[in-house]
Amino acid sequence: MSFPARNPGGFTLIELLTAMAVVMVLIVGLMTMANWAGSTWSHGENQIEKRRNARASTELISRDLRNAILPVAGMSQDGLSNLRFVLNPPANLPPEISNRDTLFWQSSTATDRARGDIAIVGYFVRFVLEQGVPKFRLCRLFIDASREEDYRIYAAATEYEWLSPQVVDAYTSARSDAPEKFRGLLADGVLGIWIRCLDPDGNTIVQTAGLAAYAGNSYDSNLGYAYRDGTVRVSPPSLPASVEIQLVVMDSKGVSKLSVEEAEQIRTDYRTDATAFVNALPDSIRPSARVIRTKIPLPKS
Repeated sequence: MSFPARNPGGFTLIELLTAMAVVMVLIVGLMTMANWAGSTWSHGENQIEKRRNARASTELISRDLRNAILPVAGMSQDGLSNLRFVLNPPANLPPEISNRDTLFWQSSTATDRARGDIAIVGYFVRFVLEQGVPKFRLCRLFIDASREEDYRIYAAATEYEWLSPQVVDAYTSARSDAPEKFRGLLADGVLGIWIRCLDPDGNTIVQTAGLAAYAGNSYDSNLGYAYRDGTVRVSPPSLPASVEIQLVVMDSKGVSKLSVEEAEQIRTDYRTDATAFVNALPDSIRPSARVIRTKIPLPKS
C-alpha cells in the first residue's frame, strides 16, 4: 500500500498552535511594555505640570513681595499707616479662602498707572465646588489704584474696609460661572498655602513691637515686631525681614480623584506645617501631592 508524500511546505496543527502561542506571548509583552511606557510618560507629564505651575506661582508671589511698599506713617485719621502688610487679618473675609493662610499688602506693580503705581495685592487658596466637583485654587487679589470704587486703602472708613468680602469675591471669583470667568485664578490644584513672617534671624515673628503676642499665625505692619526674646524691637509701621511661602500642589490626575468628602476633610485638617499636612492626606492622593517652598526677602523698613 502506498501513501501520498507529505507536502514539505506545510505545517502541522501542533506547529501552528505553537506559533500562535509564541505570537500571543509577544503581543502581551508588547502591550505590557506600552502600558508601562504610557504610565511612565503620564507620571512624568504630571510631575512637569506640578513644577511648572508651582514655579510660575512662586515667581509672581516673589515679585509682588519684593515690590512691597514700605508703610507710610501718619496718613490716616487714627495716626496709623494707611499702607498695610497683614497676614491672616481679622477681617470678615469669605470662609472659603482660609486654606490655610491669607496675606495682603500694597505693591508697586500696578498695571494701570493713571493714578499711581501702587496696587492692592493678596494671595490665598479658594475652595469652590463646580458642578459638584471640588476645586482648590490659588488666587491673586490685584486691584489697581485706577479702580476707584474698590481701591479703598486711603478712603476706607473702617480699618479693613479695603478687604471687604464683596471686593475680595469680585476680584478673585476663580469660577467658570462668574461674570468674569476665572478672575483672580493663578493656579489650580493648590491644596493650601502656608505663610510665615520672619525676623532678621529667620525665626517666625510672634511678638509685636509692644511685646504683645500675635494671635495665632498673624502679622500686622501697624504693630511692628520684636525678636531675640523681645530685646530687639522694630517699630511700626514695618515689614517683616522676609516671608516664607509653602504651597502644597497636586497634579490634575490627583485632583480628579478627590471626592467632596475628602476635600471637606482636608479643609478641616490644615496642620501647622505643609509636610505634616501632606503626610496626613488619604493614601489615594498622597503620592500626587508635593510641597513647594520659597523664602522671599522684603525691602528693609
